[in-house]
Amino acid sequence: MIVVATTALDDATRPVAAVAGLAVLVAAISALTTVPAAVATVVACWALYASFAVGTRGDLVFDRAAAVGFGILVLAAAVGAASGAVFRAIRRPAAVEATPSVPAQRSSPPVPEKIRG
Repeated sequence: MIVVATTALDDATRPVAAVAGLAVLVAAISALTTVPAAVATVVACWALYASFAVGTRGDLVFDRAAAVGFGILVLAAAVGAASGAVFRAIRRPAAVEATPSVPAQRSSPPVPEKIRG
């Protein structure tokens, strides 16, 4: 959707706008998910960027602009993953980090004489 939205822009601003939007997307997904999913997101976004923002006909382009875009997306993934890890560490409840304790055994009430028989 981001790359499609940038197709109306001219050839000079289209790659910049596309990589900026994709970098925000990659950072957000990397903050919320696992490292393998973040890597897959970077690869998929780079393929879209190199195919439709740098290359305009859907052909995968391997040039300097595609390499710079890949570097920007990798950096965005690293920043997103780091910020997500920090956020999760801050939100971790303190009770999880405390040492667990076993509750004391409860004593049962005395059994009435009528029931004992």
